[in-house]
Amino acid sequence: MRLINNIKEEYNLYKTKLQQNDLKFIKDSEKNLIRHLQWIRSTYAEYSHNKKLLENLQGKKKLKARELRYRNELIASITVFERSKALLEESEAFVMGLMLQSSRLIWEEYSENLQIPHDFDEIINSEKNLKFYYSQGIINTYKMRFVPKFLSDDIKKAFPEHPKDEFEKARAMKRHFFIHEGGTNSGKTYTSIQRLMSAERGLYLAPLRLLALEIFDRLNANGVPCNLKTGEEEIIKHNANHTSSTVEKVDLKLDYDVVVIDEAQMLSDLQRGAAWTRAILGVRAAEIHICCALHGTEIVTTLIENCGDTYEVITHIRDTELTVEDSEFRFPSSVKEGDALILFSRRSVLTAAAALEERNVSCSIIYGGLPPETRKLQFEKFLSKKSKVVVSTDAIGIGVNLPIKRVVFLEKSKFDGIKERPLYTAEIKQIAGRAGRKGIYEEGFVNTIFPEIKKRLKHSLTCYEDPISKAYLAPTEDILKVAGELEAKLKVWASLDPIEDFYEKINIDRLINLINTIKQMGVFKKLTEEELFKCITIPFDEGDHAILNLWKDYVRLVATADENSTLFKPSFPEEELLNLEIYYRKIDLYYSFSKSFNMEMDEKWVKEERSRVAKLIDEHLRVRIVRFKKRCRICGKPLPWNFIHPICDHCHIMDFDSSDYAIYEDEDDFDFGFEDLSDDD
Repeated sequence: MRLINNIKEEYNLYKTKLQQNDLKFIKDSEKNLIRHLQWIRSTYAEYSHNKKLLENLQGKKKLKARELRYRNELIASITVFERSKALLEESEAFVMGLMLQSSRLIWEEYSENLQIPHDFDEIINSEKNLKFYYSQGIINTYKMRFVPKFLSDDIKKAFPEHPKDEFEKARAMKRHFFIHEGGTNSGKTYTSIQRLMSAERGLYLAPLRLLALEIFDRLNANGVPCNLKTGEEEIIKHNANHTSSTVEKVDLKLDYDVVVIDEAQMLSDLQRGAAWTRAILGVRAAEIHICCALHGTEIVTTLIENCGDTYEVITHIRDTELTVEDSEFRFPSSVKEGDALILFSRRSVLTAAAALEERNVSCSIIYGGLPPETRKLQFEKFLSKKSKVVVSTDAIGIGVNLPIKRVVFLEKSKFDGIKERPLYTAEIKQIAGRAGRKGIYEEGFVNTIFPEIKKRLKHSLTCYEDPISKAYLAPTEDILKVAGELEAKLKVWASLDPIEDFYEKINIDRLINLINTIKQMGVFKKLTEEELFKCITIPFDEGDHAILNLWKDYVRLVATADENSTLFKPSFPEEELLNLEIYYRKIDLYYSFSKSFNMEMDEKWVKEERSRVAKLIDEHLRVRIVRFKKRCRICGKPLPWNFIHPICDHCHIMDFDSSDYAIYEDEDDFDFGFEDLSDDD
C-alpha cells in the first residue's frame, strides 16, 4: 500500500511539473517509473521462485530442522505476497499508465527536434518493442529496437543491393579498361598520360594534391588545356576539356573519352580506399586506364568483371635494375649525392636533415605535413642540384619521380596511427623502387643502417605480395534520403553486410565521434542533416587540437549562418615551422568549408597566403634547419641524431640525483610508495 501511495504522490507532483512544462523532471520521471516497474516485476519473479522451492521441499518425506525453518520462511513470504498481489497489480497498471503519459511527451519533444516522422505508437507497436520499452524507455526503444529494423529496410531501398548498381549510366555504357600493373618507376603513369593527352576529353585522378598539380602543369605545358580540381584548390582554364583531380573530387555525372585512375591499389586503404572503389565502379568513359601495383590487379579485375566491363592487363617492367648493397652504411659518413634517406616521422626527418646540414650536406626535405607548394620547391632544389640528397618520410613513395640513385632506410619500423610496426613488403617495394632513373642512373641501389634487415629488404624486392582481397565502401549522400537520425542511419548502414565478400565497409567511428562532438557543442539541432553530413565529411586532421578547434568554430558559424554569412580567416601565427604548417592547414579548412557551404570567400587571399606560407616554410627548411639538431634539453649538449631520449646521459644521472635524492636530508624522509603493513600493536 505504501508503494502505491508513493506512486500517487509522484503522479500529483508529475501533473504539477507538467503544467510548468518541466521536461527535465518528466524525463527523470520516466527513469523512476522504470525502476518502480523493475521492483514490482522482481517481486513477481521472487514469488514464482519461492513457490517452486516450496514445492520441492514439500515433496520430501522428511525434512531436517534447517529445512523446516526455511519452509516456514517461504510460506510466510508467499502469504505476504498473495495478500498484496492485488495492490501490486494495481501499482503495476498505475505505473505503466503513468509511464506512457510521460514517454509520449518525451517523444513529442525528441521527434520534433530531430524531425523524425514516426509517432509514439509506431515505436512500441510490437510485443517485443513494448516489453523493451518498459525496461529501457522510449528513446532507447527507438534507437535500439525500432531504428535498426526500420532503417535497415529503408537503407536497403535507398542503396542498390549491389554497389555497382548505384551508377546506372556507367552500367549502361560499354567500358574497356587498360590495367597498367608494375612496380615503382616502371612507366605505368607515363604511358597512361600520353594516351590521356591525345583524347578529346579526359580526366586524371590522382592520389595526392601534389600529383594532381604535377599532371595539371604537364598537360598545360604540352598544349593540352587542363583544369585542376582538389579539395583545397580549383583552377579553371579557358576551353579546357581535361581535368586533373584528386580521386575524392571525381564528378561521376560527367562523360569523358579517356580516364586515368592512378595508384588504384589504394582502394584497400582503410581511410581513403572507398574513393578508388567509387571511381572504378562509377566513372563514365569508354576507355579507362588504371595504374596499380602488381598486388592490386586481382581486386581491380574482380570489380571490372562484376560490372560486366572488359579489360586487358599490361605489365610494365622496370628499365633499371634494383640492388640491395652488401656494404655497410653509416650515417652520416656514408651519405652520397643522389641518396634518398628514409625515416618515418617529421621529427626524425628534421633531426637527420639538421645533422647533414651541419656537415654542409644540403638536403631536400619531404614529409606529409608539408604543403604541396613547399614540396615542389624542395623537389626543384634537388632537381637543380642545389641539394645533394633527399631526406624524406614514406611520402616519397607515391607520385614522386626524382633522379634518386640510392634509397637508404634510416628507420626500420613506423607508427601507423595505432602501433609501431615493421614495414610491409608493399611499402618497402614502393619506397625502394624510387631508386634508379632511366637515362640518369641505370641501376638503383638500396641500403640501410640496420644490417639485420638487409636479408628482408632483398626478399621484399623480389617476392610477390599477397593480392589485395578487399575494396572499401563508404556512405554517400544517398543516406540523407532515408528518414531518421544521421548517427543511427550510419550505424545501421555499417551493420549491413555487403552482398559480395570482396567489399568491406569503412570504419565509421570518426564520423560518429564528430557527430557527438557537434552535439556537445550545443548546435546540433541548428544544423540540417545535409549540413551535418558535410561538416563530418570535410577532410581535416581532427587529431590536431588547433585544427579541430577551428573546425568547431566553423561548424558554429554554419549553424547560425544566413545567406550572406562568411567564415573568418585564420590569423597568422608566430613564424615557427610547426605553427606555419598548422596555419597552412587552417587556410585549407577555410577554403574547404567555404566551398562546401557555398559561402563567399577571399580566393585571392587564399592563393596569395598559401604561396607566402609555403615559401616561409621552405625558408625554414633551407636556412634554419640546423636549429632542429638534437640537443640535450637541460645542458644544450649536441646529441646523436637518432638519440631516443630528450636529455643526455650525464644530465639524466644528475637530474635523477637532484630530483630524487638531494631534497631528502634524512633517510627517514624517504617515501618509497609502500603502504605501512606493520601491526599497530
